[in-house]
Formats: sequence, structure tokens, C-alpha cells
Amino acid sequence: MYLCTSTVESSTNPNMSCNAVQNLKEEWVEGYENFQVKIKELVEENSQRRIFVYFWGNARDDGKSWCPDCRVFDELLAKIVPAVKSPGILLRVDVGIKEDWRTPMNPFRTDELKITSIPTIVEWGTGKRLFDSDAANQSKVELFFNNTSLVNL
Repeated sequence: MYLCTSTVESSTNPNMSCNAVQNLKEEWVEGYENFQVKIKELVEENSQRRIFVYFWGNARDDGKSWCPDCRVFDELLAKIVPAVKSPGILLRVDVGIKEDWRTPMNPFRTDELKITSIPTIVEWGTGKRLFDSDAANQSKVELFFNNTSLVNL
């Protein structure tokens, strides 16, 4: 996996061109502490852009998440992101290996965000969330990324 600053790249679609014009820029962080630093930085630097935070299970050696629902969402995300209408940031947050994620004291679970399942997608600062069961629903995911007036789905 890699980061392209002009497009969203996905492990499920490595042939996507970095020359394509898209509205979402993707960034990646690993772990709770790095997430805390990065989200503060993004909020300060992007006051006029929407920030989406995607909590997912880290990639295995084959480049795919250990989380089956995250793998499904990744495929859907690769289809939807090119059509996102408003500019923004997609911050992909690796919550760790499966064993660490499942512990009740995992900081993502105990933080004020209370991430209890993955994938979870949050539009930062709005209260909008998409939980694991909705991440496979293309209509809900499209609405989530393109509708700026919804508070929660």
C-alpha cells in the first residue's frame, strides 16, 4: 500500500492512476498515539475540508486487512471515492493486530470515540458514523461521503 497525494489509492485497486483528479486525499496512520497527533494536525490544516476517519484492521502480509468486513469496505471504497463530490481528507487508521484490537482496554475502544467495531467511518466533527454492518451497503456509503447535511446515518 502507498499514498498518492492527489488520489486515493487502495490495496484492492493498485492500478488507479495518481494523475486522476479526485476530491479525497488519503493519509495513513498506525496506532492510537499516531492517530491523536495526525487528527490534530489535519484539523488545524484543513478547516475548510471534510475529514473522514476510517478505522480498520491492519494489513497482513498479502496487503489486505485481517478484518473481513474491512476488506469488503475497501473494495467498495475504491469504487466510491472517485465520485466523491466535495474536497476532503480520508484518514485511514490502523487499529492494530487482531489480538490487540480485541482486548477491552484497547485505547480506540476506551477513547471518547468508543470505536467498538471495525470498520467504522467517522466524519470528524459532525457526529456522522458508519458502522461495520453499513460498510457493505453501497447506497449508505455513497450518501455518507456525498451528503453534507446528514448528522448520522
